[in-house]
Amino acid sequence: IGGIVAVFVGIFVKKLRVLFPPLITGTVVFTIGLSLYPTAVKYMAGGASSPNYGAWQNWLVGFITLAVVIALNHFAKGILKLASILIGMIVGYIVSGFFGMIDFSAVGSAGMFQIPQPMYFGMKFEVSAIVTMVLLFVINSVQAIGDFSATTGGGLDREPTDKELSGGIVAYGITNIFGSFFGGLPTATFSQNVGIVATTKVVNRMVLGLAAVIILLAGFVPKFSALLTTIPQCVLGGATISVFIDCNDRYQACRTAATYIPQHFNRWSCSCTWNGDHTVFRCTCKFPGMGDNGIWKITGCCYNNRGNFAKFDSSKR
Repeated sequence: IGGIVAVFVGIFVKKLRVLFPPLITGTVVFTIGLSLYPTAVKYMAGGASSPNYGAWQNWLVGFITLAVVIALNHFAKGILKLASILIGMIVGYIVSGFFGMIDFSAVGSAGMFQIPQPMYFGMKFEVSAIVTMVLLFVINSVQAIGDFSATTGGGLDREPTDKELSGGIVAYGITNIFGSFFGGLPTATFSQNVGIVATTKVVNRMVLGLAAVIILLAGFVPKFSALLTTIPQCVLGGATISVFIDCNDRYQACRTAATYIPQHFNRWSCSCTWNGDHTVFRCTCKFPGMGDNGIWKITGCCYNNRGNFAKFDSSKR
C-alpha cells in the first residue's frame, strides 16, 4: 500500500513539487543526515548489541578505517580516490582479522543458492499499520525529492527535471511493491549516498547497475551474503562516518535549501562589530539588487548590554 502511494506521488510530482520547495526538501535531507551520526558512532564502538561494545579494539579498527578513507579521499587521485571507501573497508577488514573479530562460521553453514519464496510471511492488512506506512512513504517521497535534487546538484551540477523526479519516485514505489511479495523490508533513497555521489562524482548508470547486480547476487547466493556479514561493525562505522565527516551530503542539502533564496540576494554581505566597551553589537548588511537594482544597506544595533533591542536603520545607496 505504501509503495502504491509513492507511485501516485511520483506521477503527480510535477504538481506537488511546488508544495515542497528546496528549503523544505533540503532541510529534510539535512536533518536525516544529522540523525545518522549516532548510528555511525555506535557502529565504530562495535554495535550497541555487541558484548564487546566500546572495546578499544573496536575504536582502533574504526579509526584506522576512517583514517585510510579520509587520506585517500583528500590526497590520492584516480581510482584510489574514487575507491577510497572500499579500500578503507578492506584495510579495516584485514586489521580486524588480527584481533579475531571475523567469524566465518555463518559462511560454512550457508547454502550455495536459494530463490526467495514469494509470500513467505503471508499478507495481512492492518488499518493502523497501513495509515502509518502511508504517512512514512509520503515523507520518504518528499525526502526523495531532496535526495534527487542534492544528487544531481553534487554529481551533475544542475537541478533534476520533473521527468527525472517522477521516474525516480515511481521506481521507488514499484520496488517496494515488488519487494513486499518476497518478504523484503521497505526501502528509502538513503540520504547518506548523496555524500558519496558528491565526493566521487560517479553517476554512471552502468556503475549503479553493477552495484544492483552485486546486491542481487547476495540475495541469490547465501554464502556470498554470509561473507558480507563477516565485516565487523567497527569497520562499517569507520567507513560510513567518513562520509558524514566529509560533509558532502550535508553540504549538498544546505546547497539545495539555499536555492530557495531569490537570485538577487545571492551576493549579500554582512559585517559585525562590537563597540569599544562591548556594550552594543552592530551589524551592517548589503543586499545588491533590491528595489531598482540598487544596493540597500541595513544596519542593526541588535542588543545592548542590558539585552534590549537598540536600533535598526535601512538606507539605499
